[in-house]
Amino acid sequence: MKRKALILARALFFAAATVLAQSTAHAQIQLGQLRFQPADQSQQNLPNKEHRVLAGKDWLGGRGVDAFYKNRNSCSFECEGTTKLNTCHYQCVDLVVRLYNTVGYPQWSLNGRLVTAAAEMEEVARQKTGAFADLEFYPNDGTATRPPAPGNLLIFAADSSNGGFGHVAVVNKVSGNMLEIVQQNLCIGGAPLVRDYALIEVNVSQGRQTFRVRPRRGYSPLRGWIHSKRVKERLIDQKPMVKVEDISWNRDDTAVYLYLSPERTRLLAFGELSQVERIVDLLDQTSALNLTKMTVYSVLQFLTDSSGELKEAISFLESNPHHVLRLAREWIRTDPRLNPENGVRSVDITIKYTGRMYWLRPWGGPADSKWIPFTAASVY
Repeated sequence: MKRKALILARALFFAAATVLAQSTAHAQIQLGQLRFQPADQSQQNLPNKEHRVLAGKDWLGGRGVDAFYKNRNSCSFECEGTTKLNTCHYQCVDLVVRLYNTVGYPQWSLNGRLVTAAAEMEEVARQKTGAFADLEFYPNDGTATRPPAPGNLLIFAADSSNGGFGHVAVVNKVSGNMLEIVQQNLCIGGAPLVRDYALIEVNVSQGRQTFRVRPRRGYSPLRGWIHSKRVKERLIDQKPMVKVEDISWNRDDTAVYLYLSPERTRLLAFGELSQVERIVDLLDQTSALNLTKMTVYSVLQFLTDSSGELKEAISFLESNPHHVLRLAREWIRTDPRLNPENGVRSVDITIKYTGRMYWLRPWGGPADSKWIPFTAASVY
């Protein structure tokens, strides 16, 4: 463990402990989606701005939708007005329906009726009919081969903690062993919990990765997550290549793809650790990392959560892009298929948001233009 990371972790821990001590002393109160009430034509709009707790431009890389909590400081127990999509103000399902509507999904339906309980969204994804045929459901039982990604939906089971309706949250960012979610209608200690985090557990067996998500205490069991091809293509993918100085990148919902120049490749092969920091800075400046860079709020929550482990927190502080590039630097230095001394001109690197497998592609040398998989000992 590096001294710098330990000092930073301790500083964040004690600063956050003062701010969030009361929150961690209370159990979470999870409020599920209420049943749909007939729409009142006078209330077919969003709640007034004074109820907004998070603007759409401030999450999901600037492509989210506004999140609302009643009075900005409490959860809602009743359907107190409806949107133009026939969703109840302030409820968890409302946030998801409005977000997915931006890419063309209508109000969710199941067997000919509107979905008003979060738990029912799992069945919609499993049935894969009509406008929802492109949805995929990944169970949280350790068999999922695709990790949660920004824009995915976490579906929590219906139980007594949420009135039998379940709960749904949207994945905002993923980094290393941690994901951040955004949600409506969930409170802790009487205050809204708009952002929260969960941990990602990764298993690698015979070159195949599987994923499981471990939420914080207070949630009902996590059933799994829903992936939307449409959300990925219209809200997440950045197909045009972005060039900054002598590197280029593009991304999808699971990774940033970095294309090094010959000069950067040689500098990494020489072992210059400062190049890792410089490359991360360039990526950050051009918004390449805005889907994998955690907010301070979630980090502080993580550090002060009584169920969190300090070791995991410190490991997270070694942020995922830094971690992947440090590994890539070592592989370029030591693997003859990647080293410029063997005719390699440049190297491409996949910076996966999570997982223990990474791919590098050399141009020139004995493995010219082939993606080479590498497995790290852990996510960190």
